[in-house]
Amino acid sequence: GGSSEALIARVGANAFTILALDSGDEKEVEKIAHRLLQTVSATLSVAGRDLNLSASVGIALFPRDATDPEGLTRCAEQAAYAAKAAGRARYRFFAEEINAQASARLARESELRNAISNGELRLHYQPKIDTSSGRYVGAEALVRWQHPGRGLVAPGEFIPLAEETGLILALSDWVLEQACADLRNRENAGLPAIPVAVNLASTSFSHEGLPAQLASLLLRHGLRAEYLTLELTESLLMEDMDAAVSRLTELRDLGFSVSLDDFGTG
Repeated sequence: GGSSEALIARVGANAFTILALDSGDEKEVEKIAHRLLQTVSATLSVAGRDLNLSASVGIALFPRDATDPEGLTRCAEQAAYAAKAAGRARYRFFAEEINAQASARLARESELRNAISNGELRLHYQPKIDTSSGRYVGAEALVRWQHPGRGLVAPGEFIPLAEETGLILALSDWVLEQACADLRNRENAGLPAIPVAVNLASTSFSHEGLPAQLASLLLRHGLRAEYLTLELTESLLMEDMDAAVSRLTELRDLGFSVSLDDFGTG
């Protein structure tokens, strides 16, 4: 309200906490959240380009949801996750069911973190066949999770979780390492070499250490770049065209093939 005081603090790369004092009831807080979202969504002009931002707002109320700063922050964060899951540019209040969902999410995150480090991930290979000759011309590496209790888990169940929690970089590193090791084992067994396609997550593609990482993989496993195809999604390339073109040039100079996955869906 007009008489309420507020403090704002930046608590992460793209996260802020706002403490609104004497802000009244839920209706008044909703007005504050709505004004915040409107302000954030205003068009910004940077270097001659128009940019539009969005935010997700999580709201915790004192003393209903928690009575100390740590508890209020935790509840607001969980509500923000719910707002983000519901779609961009939304706000959500904390509720007990959000707390239960957050606890379950933390448990799944811990399970996935352990899966990456404890050898529970598997690579399955989907063959690529030349229909005119029937010859195998390549394969696509597909990651699966061999859960000790739930059996084989499809990527649709854990890739989104990996992306939300930041585990996607470690997961992608594992996939690249395992694919290269399998290529080396195939050659050691006297089998003909065929290109293997590996999906690159957005985090991996944009990471500044990717070219050096790939060069190191090839050297350690004694492989040629032509046998590792890097698959990217159209939407990934559209995020930042200038940076994408620069990175694609680096990968091309190293000798890698790049293919576009999910073309037209972005």
